[in-house]
Amino acid sequence: MRAALACTLPLAYLFGAAGPGAVAQARVVFTHVTVIDGRDAPPQPNMSVVVLGDRIESIGPSSAKGTYRGALVVDGKGKYLIPGLWDMHVHLFGYGAKSFPLFLANGVTSIRELGGDLEVNLRLRRDVRQRKVLGPRLLIAGPTLDAELIVRGVRGTIFEKGRFAVPDPATARRIVDSLARRGVDLFKVHSLTPRGAYFAILEEARKHHLFVAGHLPDSVPPRLAIASGQRTIEHDFRVAIANSPRGEDLSRNLLARIQSYIDSAGAKADYLRLFQMRIEADDSARVAFDSATAATFALWAASQPVWFDPTLVVLWAMLRNNEAAIRNLPELKYVPREARNTEDGLPPKANPTAADIAEGQGEYQRVLTTFAPLIRAGAKFVTGTDVPVVPLVPGFSLQRELGLLVEAGLTPSGAIQAATHNSAEAAGKLAEVGTIAVGKRADLVLLSANPLEDIANTQRIAGVMIAGRWLDRLRLDRMLAEAEADAKH
Repeated sequence: MRAALACTLPLAYLFGAAGPGAVAQARVVFTHVTVIDGRDAPPQPNMSVVVLGDRIESIGPSSAKGTYRGALVVDGKGKYLIPGLWDMHVHLFGYGAKSFPLFLANGVTSIRELGGDLEVNLRLRRDVRQRKVLGPRLLIAGPTLDAELIVRGVRGTIFEKGRFAVPDPATARRIVDSLARRGVDLFKVHSLTPRGAYFAILEEARKHHLFVAGHLPDSVPPRLAIASGQRTIEHDFRVAIANSPRGEDLSRNLLARIQSYIDSAGAKADYLRLFQMRIEADDSARVAFDSATAATFALWAASQPVWFDPTLVVLWAMLRNNEAAIRNLPELKYVPREARNTEDGLPPKANPTAADIAEGQGEYQRVLTTFAPLIRAGAKFVTGTDVPVVPLVPGFSLQRELGLLVEAGLTPSGAIQAATHNSAEAAGKLAEVGTIAVGKRADLVLLSANPLEDIANTQRIAGVMIAGRWLDRLRLDRMLAEAEADAKH
């Protein structure tokens, strides 16, 4: 299987592939570069960063004397060095290793797979670790731990292997233990994960010293979920509930509607209908938004060991999906055939009116209002995208997420921190990656313009270093060209 996988990939995907821009050097030195280290700290101009193997060996002023005989010297004059970026919410359905060059070409050196085919993802993680495939660091949650109804609803689809049913606490504990033995890095819960199973998952995860990420379950109040130890909160689901004094009433009403629908529909229950019910409940909560309630929740949440992963880019794409420009993003030319059917949520209208478009734009603005109190309170944010939901494309969507976070109220420095330091900390990997520091893994992105002046400058990538391997602009362009050619076929 591994040999077959390798044979289907362009040479640029493989660590052993030689070619223009493919550098496997023992020591690499970035000179005269401005370092933005991933913390909310001032940039450090005119620095030299020395990489030996896959680790940062030293950092110091470029004026200091030093000889780097036999090293590859990268001139960083006028350029900016930031830590490698994270996408904390990824699904590899339809892409597999074909996503890797797209992530790397956009500076994404670490990804967190939140619900996919366990066997495939374990193999991909192993191949990256063993340097058989050139790809980002990969953390995997294994299948999403979900309600039986949802598991039944996705049978026969591309998502079938991405979910396990946990109808009760005993089953949840058994599956968590089994996944931990298989070597998952964390666990994923969802909106309809049963309440009893949810708390069993949290308890068993702690025993294995692993984190739980995912949606806030519909049956669990947001404060209780956070206080019980959920590490990251994905999307905006139920955050609006916490911002409203009517939150508890709206939650009870949602649960009653869900149960009534399940009782009447039985085995024919459509999970997309449940998705729509949740959207309607969140919409009602946003209408009942109360600034004092939201501020109180935000200040409390900011003091807790929880990180918010708003995935604004998927909400932007789904809520505003009637806009032609959003449905036809230029990076769609990189999507392979296998990934073209990973649509999610509600489809766009065949002939949307100006009112339809305005409605979607208004809904997205209300999402930003949901997160605004958390931003003002200094809550901890990470960056995720929910790729490969069409029209999102690996890597490119993370770059869009950075821009959307700044539009939502984070500073460019705050957005970079979310994508580097914060994401590494939330993943429990800050000791290894996430900042530019001596001894840390050399996952780095060299930019040709200052991202603190304009967050769009994170897209002006001069080169990427992944675990000490330097990929210059020529190599990155070659990888993208091969990905585009593969998509055309």
